[in-house]
This record gives sequence, C-alpha cells and structure tokens, in this order.
Amino acid sequence: MRGKFLTLEGQQYQRLERTVQGVRVIPELCYRLRAEEGRMVLEAWRAAEARQRPGAVSGLYCEELWRYDCVELFMRGEGSDGYMEFNLSPGGAWWACCFRAPRKVASEEPRRMFCGRGVQARGECTQNSWRAQLSVPWDLLTEHGIRRESCRAAVCAILLDENGERRFMTSYHNEPSDPPDFHRPHLWLPLQLSSDSL
Repeated sequence: MRGKFLTLEGQQYQRLERTVQGVRVIPELCYRLRAEEGRMVLEAWRAAEARQRPGAVSGLYCEELWRYDCVELFMRGEGSDGYMEFNLSPGGAWWACCFRAPRKVASEEPRRMFCGRGVQARGECTQNSWRAQLSVPWDLLTEHGIRRESCRAAVCAILLDENGERRFMTSYHNEPSDPPDFHRPHLWLPLQLSSDSL
C-alpha cells in the first residue's frame, strides 16, 4: 500500500492525505492493518470531529455507513474475481458484504453472512478526534478465498467536509472516475501488514 508513515504511540500508521482528485485533506486519515491471534485488524485514527451515521452503534452491523465518515477495507484472493468489503464508522459500527465481481453482490443478505461470525468493531470519538478498530477472523476471510500470504487489499475512506460534501481517498493510485469508484480490484495492492504485527 502506498502512503507515508506516521508513528503514533509507538505504532506505525500509514496516512491517506489526498482525495482521488489530488486535493489535500487536513487532517489526514491514519490507518494500519495488522495480524493478531488469528485475526486481521484494521485500525483507523483521525484528529478531527467525526461525522457519523445517525443511529449507528459501536460493535453492531449497520448499513449505509458510507454516507458519512467511513473507512473501507477491500480484500480479494489472488486471481479471484470475488472480493469482500468491510466498512467501519468512527464510532465502531460496521458493515460487510461479499461480491462475486465488481459491484455484483454475492448474497442479498450480507448481514446473515457476517453477524455471529466473530467480526468485532469498536470506536471512540471525542470532540476533536476519533479512533476505530475492526477485527475479522482469518478463518472467515479464508472461507472466501482470502489468504494472508496471497491476497490484495485496499484501504479507502470517505470523509465529509464542513459543508457535508464527501471526499474520497484510497491507499492505491486510483484511475479517474466520476463519481469515484473503489470497486476496482485490478488496482488493489498486495496485502502489507504493519511490521510490529509479525
């Protein structure tokens, strides 16, 4: 994954600093992916007030998180057309779905595929910052053809500005599109976990 590194509380985070159109976002979004006891963990942090979906509850599955501040993780097995998408809100609500091809949902009931399967999320928001974490069992990822040693991933973000306009950011070089489209598996990069997780 591309991006500059930032060390925060002794941990290395990568930064998303620009929108897909190249506009600088201040403050940036910081994130990291790491392995932990049979789980893949996404952590995200930002020094800004969170703009969250009303009614979203920490640790619970919730649709349409992408309409507000949201971090998105896309993963696919090497050589596979199918992929998984996970959304994480600043307050720790989460959503997930499987796709058989770009934007072609594999199941009309993603909630049933993921709830009760060990996905965990949490978040903490203050007036001036937020930090959220999503933890997914590797067994669940493996069931969908995603293996740690041979998969591709993308971390993306949607952040609302002070006028409520959405800004789209990616961890890879995105081809221009209008509107921006994260569902481009051919652009995702080999999975790179934080060095302190190995």
